[in-house]
Parts: sequence; C-alpha cells; structure tokens
Amino acid sequence: KKKKEKKKRKEKEEKKRKRNDDDTKKKKKKKKLSSDDGEESSKKKKEKKKRKDDEKEKHLHDDDEPKLIIVDGSETKDKKNDKTSSSNSSINSDDEEQKNISARSSSPTSTTTIKYYTDDKMIQSSNLDFCDDDKKKIRDPSDTTLLLFYQYVEPPWDDKTYKTILQQLETTLAKKLGGRMRVAKEGLNCTLTGTHEDISQFCKKLRNFRNGEFQQTEFKLTKDLPMNQRFPNLKVMPVSELVNYGLEKETLGGYSGIHLDPKDYHNKMTESDTVVIDVRNHYESQIGRFDISLDPQMRKSTEFPVWLDKESTKEKLRGKQVLMYCTGGIRCERASALLNYKMENDPDIKDLGIQGVYQLQGGIDKYFKEFPDGGH
Repeated sequence: KKKKEKKKRKEKEEKKRKRNDDDTKKKKKKKKLSSDDGEESSKKKKEKKKRKDDEKEKHLHDDDEPKLIIVDGSETKDKKNDKTSSSNSSINSDDEEQKNISARSSSPTSTTTIKYYTDDKMIQSSNLDFCDDDKKKIRDPSDTTLLLFYQYVEPPWDDKTYKTILQQLETTLAKKLGGRMRVAKEGLNCTLTGTHEDISQFCKKLRNFRNGEFQQTEFKLTKDLPMNQRFPNLKVMPVSELVNYGLEKETLGGYSGIHLDPKDYHNKMTESDTVVIDVRNHYESQIGRFDISLDPQMRKSTEFPVWLDKESTKEKLRGKQVLMYCTGGIRCERASALLNYKMENDPDIKDLGIQGVYQLQGGIDKYFKEFPDGGH
C-alpha cells in the first residue's frame, strides 16, 4: 500500500514538473516572439525615419534647383530640364492656359512654363523683395497676389448699365477673387486678392471690357503674399461716390488735374511758385508726408470741400501751381476735379489766379518705387 502511494506521488510530481516545463517553454517562446516583434518594430521605425530624412534631403535639393519656373510676360526655360516644348511656353487661349495649370498641379515635379498676361499699365512688385535672401522662395501658384486699382469713367453709366455691370462683376468677371469692389456710376475702386493667374486673367478681361473704358487703367499687383492674407470672399458694394466727398450731385467729369509721373512731380515740387496739398486723412499724414505739403487735417474726405472754401486756404493757393498727392491716386482725382470745377464756376476761386492743378500719378505708392529713399 505504501509503495502504491509513493508511486502515485511520483507520478503527480512528474506531471507537475512537466506542466511547469511546458509553461516555462511557452513563456520563453512568447518572450522570444515579443522580442522579435520589438526588433521588427524598431527596424520599421528606423526605416521610416530614414525615408523621411531622404525625402527631406531631396526636397532641399529641389529648392536649390527648382523645376517650376513662373514667367510674368516673357518666356523662359528651366535650368535643370531644358526639354520643355516651345509649344508649351506659348499660350494662345484661356483653355490652353487652364490645361497648363492643371498639368502643373497634378505633377508638381514636372517642368511647366506659364506666360501670364501683362502690359505696360500693370505695375508689378513682389512681397519677396522685402524678405531676407534665406526666406525667399519660388512663387507657388497657390500663393496670393494683391491687386489695387481705380477707374473713373466718362460719361457715367446710366441706371441700366450700372445694374448690369454690378451683376457681371460678381458673377463673371471677378467670381474667382476675394476682396472689396466699390462700384459707382462714375467707375470702380477695387482691392482684390487671388492666385496670380486669376488676378492676371481678371485684368485681361477688364482691359477689354465695355469698349475700352479700362484701357488706360493702372493695375498695381503685389505678388508672393502668403495664403492667410487672401480675402475669404468678394464684396461688391454699390456706392454713390468712389471717394465720399459728398459731391454726388456735382458734375465733375472731365475736371481732373494733370497727371504727373513721379519724376516730373518730384521736379515740379522744387519750383518756387508751387503749393503741395496732402489730400489723405490726417492720421495718414501724421505717419509720413512731404515736408513742404499742406495738411488739411481731415478726419474724413467730406471735410476737404469745407477746407478748400476757407479764406486762409484760398490765400495759400493764390497765384500758385497746385500739386496734390494721396496714397494711390484716387482721392486726388476727385480733389483736383473739385478745385478745377471751382476755378471755372466759383468767382472767388477764379479770382485767385491759380496757375494749374496737378496730381501725382499712382500716388506715393508709385513715388516710393521711383524714390525709395523718400524723395523730398
């Protein structure tokens, strides 16, 4: 009996030992598998990091020798890939331009040459001109271009034409752009943003719009602005005046002053019989103005006619050549027209013997491009 019991105990101990051995083997196997997975995971991480480093290095080389060349008004060839067909660099229609843009978007590493619309009345500058060399980059077609322009029309549009133009601007001409458009029967005053291609096409369409009313319009473009400076939507605003002088009942068509380019204006200011008037608001004049200019100290444009009628102002203008300037030119259009109108129809102003009314073409914005050191 004792022998049987001893034998059973041995059998139990043997089974228990085998179970323990099996458990130990399973744990070792599991640990080994886990270790293999860890090594494999670590290996994958290293490979992933290596791929990222390779891509980063490749991107840096691509920046050194960009394959995308953007052309404004002239043809060019890629320095790295000189195989672009001449037919791709010559665009004859809007459809062909759109095809080229699509090809560029779908294949960012392919070489595409685009010829944007431009003319001698389009003044273009780049935001990159004000960046350090290490921050400059090739403009991507998704970057933002800012467009500033105004245009008075003669004769003013009638009610039917005015309504049609409001509709066309919003639904057809400027539908891809964002910004503000002040639209009066006397013309347009606009601040717009969009891709360089869309802005360029808008200028082209407007140039040929309504029998050439915008043929002489000066378009000012600033390229290479970041996306966050783009207007999110377009606001077409019907107004009675492009610049609110409170003169909508006055007929000032054809009375604008003589336009002088920056060089001629610069020289004219040095003549002894001239007086210069800053027709901007006072807070703008406080930021910076020509030292020799008169500041009407206006809080708003409607105060200019009141200042012009003051006796102290009239004495300053007596027998002088009157030069006006503003930021971009549009306020001078109305201010100079008002003075010329009064010289013809107001006896008190007519008796002053004013020798002429002139305005700075393109405003001080254009003047600084000609005289970056500040001029007078």
